[in-house]
Amino acid sequence: MKKKENLVAVLERMGYNPKYDDDGDVLILYQMKHVYFLLHEEEEDNYVSLMYPQFIDIEDGDESPGN
Repeated sequence: MKKKENLVAVLERMGYNPKYDDDGDVLILYQMKHVYFLLHEEEEDNYVSLMYPQFIDIEDGDESPGN
């Protein structure tokens, strides 16, 4: 079984409804937000990159104190 198939099977057992995006990455909806799982089948390493992109509008003056 390939890495993506294993990941999809695990996510389904956990109660999620995983789908594939246009690039073939696995994604789920978690707390009304998309979570992407990026895998590279050709690499031998067993790791998954997790991408949880969240974007918000920042108005002038709302920047973080570190900026």
